[in-house]
Amino acid sequence: ESLEETERLIETWHGKANGRLQYALAPRFALSCSETLLKKVVDLSKKKNILIHTHASENKHECEEVEKQRGKSTIRYLNEIGLCHSHSCIAHSIWIDEEELDILKKTQSHVLHCPSSNLKLGSGIAKVPEMIERGINVSLGADGATCNNNLDMFQEMKLAGLIQKPRRGVGALPAKTILKMAYNGQSVHIGCAFSLVEITHTLYSKFVNTKKLIALTPDRDYVCLSKGHGVMAIYANLFELGMIRADEIENYFSDGSSLTGLSDAHVP
Repeated sequence: ESLEETERLIETWHGKANGRLQYALAPRFALSCSETLLKKVVDLSKKKNILIHTHASENKHECEEVEKQRGKSTIRYLNEIGLCHSHSCIAHSIWIDEEELDILKKTQSHVLHCPSSNLKLGSGIAKVPEMIERGINVSLGADGATCNNNLDMFQEMKLAGLIQKPRRGVGALPAKTILKMAYNGQSVHIGCAFSLVEITHTLYSKFVNTKKLIALTPDRDYVCLSKGHGVMAIYANLFELGMIRADEIENYFSDGSSLTGLSDAHVP
């Protein structure tokens, strides 16, 4: 019955608003869904060509319980039933081993990194640099409000860079990498409250606000901040320095139109 309602909602909303509305199947995690349901979700995802969003390997107790109930680790189990594939977006993925990293890479599964939630709940720190080095696509998310107390994607960008430094050094996740995680080259935005940036073919990004402009050059690892007519270049991680906050962004645009109605400015 729930899958029938899901199909109705897909037909009603998926791809609407010039493609900005995207439906995703979201079985919460392996312990709360029967294997039959998970397999049907996989079939529906392939039939409708839509994303699957689930949580996996978030904390040690969960991993132990999955192994106890399903006979194998979470990522191995999800892969066995067909849920790991190019349309799968797997949140957290903290407690995974080398073989599971290889599974994520081989199946082209996407990982959604939620640093604030992982810290608040004491879940652990995901091996994001290792995932990126393997070629796994990693996006940023905020998890749920109860797991975070905040849905500020700028905060997630800041923390994503900071928490890796003690384990991988100060250059573990540079500014350019974090921006790519935020807007994501594969356009996977599950877990985000809104699309953070609009990317042109030259990797030029605007946070539309007549006061500030952020630009990322494709060949340099620095970010430029523009205030009025003055521009300063910073060879550093802008977000780690706390120079941009979500409350400083006054307006967002899509298809050249304001999403907030706060400005009549136009994005070329």
